[in-house]
Amino acid sequence: MDELRQFQTREDHESYEPFLREILSLFGQGIKTSLERTMGKYLENTGGIYRNSIREEWELEKVSKLLAHNNAAERPFAVVKAYLNCFPTMKLSTLANYSLAMTNGSHQAAGTQGKTAKTKLRPTKVPGIAVSSPYVMRTAVTKLCGVRRLLPGSVTALLRGKYASDSTDANTRRIAHTQAELDKKARGHLKKGIKFNNVSPLPILCTFPCPKINHHIHLFLRTWKNLWRIRRQNWKNS
Repeated sequence: MDELRQFQTREDHESYEPFLREILSLFGQGIKTSLERTMGKYLENTGGIYRNSIREEWELEKVSKLLAHNNAAERPFAVVKAYLNCFPTMKLSTLANYSLAMTNGSHQAAGTQGKTAKTKLRPTKVPGIAVSSPYVMRTAVTKLCGVRRLLPGSVTALLRGKYASDSTDANTRRIAHTQAELDKKARGHLKKGIKFNNVSPLPILCTFPCPKINHHIHLFLRTWKNLWRIRRQNWKNS
């Protein structure tokens, strides 16, 4: 930053200054584009319709008492971290589902009333829909979407079966792909072995239609070729 502020002390500042201005202008344009997408309606430079210069006094007074935070978006991660410390072996998917259920308010318990005459009249928290809904609805949701291991809901069982079949298909495709890569390498080794066998003054070994056998043949030929090179180098040195 010191070099950018004192760019006039450079020897080539006359040719350096135009490039510096162009680069800084590009940075400014990028920042302005980002601000227009996120806060363009509230800024003076972007001509926002909610900018402070066109607001009334009572609006500015109300806005000054507001607290800007991102707690609603960050709270699920905090809940996951807290319960992960208590249950280190819990699956991440279970932690995520439990965190969402805790933060979206569906399983929120009803708030308790105050114990004194002053606090008894304060409004309490409304219970979540999973607690305050009728018994028939809760029973239907449990039968459909229950996540118990032994007695899961019908929809949950379908999803788990689909997940198990997808995992099996993925393993099958992975094994087939690995075998195809091995066969491809074996065919390449076979071609190299045939080429080396044709160039050699005497046929070393014959080839076979099986790729695995040809792979072992190529390993033998490569080892024999390396030994022959070492022996020839020793002859030259002697």
